Amino acid sequence: MEKLQFARGYREDAALRQSFNQLAEMTFGIQFESWFEKGYWTSKYEPFSYQVEGKIVANVSVNHLEWVVNGESFKAIQIGTVMTHPDYRGQGLSRKLMEKVLEEYDSKVDWMYLFANNSVLEFYPKFGFHAVAESQFRIPFNGKGKNGVATNLSLRDESFVYQFVSERSPTSAQFGTLGTAELFMFYYLNGFDSDMYFIEEENVLAVYQIHGEELHLFDLVSNVPVSYERIFELIATPDVTEIILHFTPEDSDIPWQVHDFKGSEQLFIRSRLMDRLPKMIKHPMFSQA
Repeated sequence: MEKLQFARGYREDAALRQSFNQLAEMTFGIQFESWFEKGYWTSKYEPFSYQVEGKIVANVSVNHLEWVVNGESFKAIQIGTVMTHPDYRGQGLSRKLMEKVLEEYDSKVDWMYLFANNSVLEFYPKFGFHAVAESQFRIPFNGKGKNGVATNLSLRDESFVYQFVSERSPTSAQFGTLGTAELFMFYYLNGFDSDMYFIEEENVLAVYQIHGEELHLFDLVSNVPVSYERIFELIATPDVTEIILHFTPEDSDIPWQVHDFKGSEQLFIRSRLMDRLPKMIKHPMFSQA
């Protein structure tokens, strides 16, 4: 009879890591090997898994980071890469791994959270997680973008990007994240490098895409306060009439239009500090596992 064995934090075990990668590629169409090879898979990313004879068959990963809420920093973990091999589903393995994560970290961190797709919305409330609505912040733009001031960052700039992001401030003191440079680099290595631009005169790294008249701003990386108006002017094309943020903005005089965020995944949070959470938040996209 096959025997399930618990495995944790095995990034230096090549065989288990390869099996983990195979399951991740089968489940999500992603792989972690280049992320590991470049040194971005650190102790901040910790798989809790079950293996059978060296084969990873179920996993719940823990991402260690900090939350910034109303100017105060808190320890947090984000749960992600929840997956089970098709041959081992229906055995409650995800539940058992979630219980192990809660047993280990419930008393050690202030916030636990995750993003769940529509097929598992009933699963996480059983563990004390509460669904939290996210907001999206938009602003009409005057169409006076200069276009072309920012410099695109290609793969040759990878070390610069990692160092710059490692020294960043949170996008907002109201709600933001810290200690997520390695997560940021996962996005960089998986298709977003062409969407990253450095604005030298402002010392800001902006990640954005322009779709017709909409500019989607995924991240603004800086270690000092930024002027949104100035950044918008530098990165927008003349055709842009609306700026859409994928993070919570810092307090400013900008009259943001706030809408309900309609994403493919639902934010769930478990914490004793839920009453401290601002009413309108957007979790930073490039900090999402």
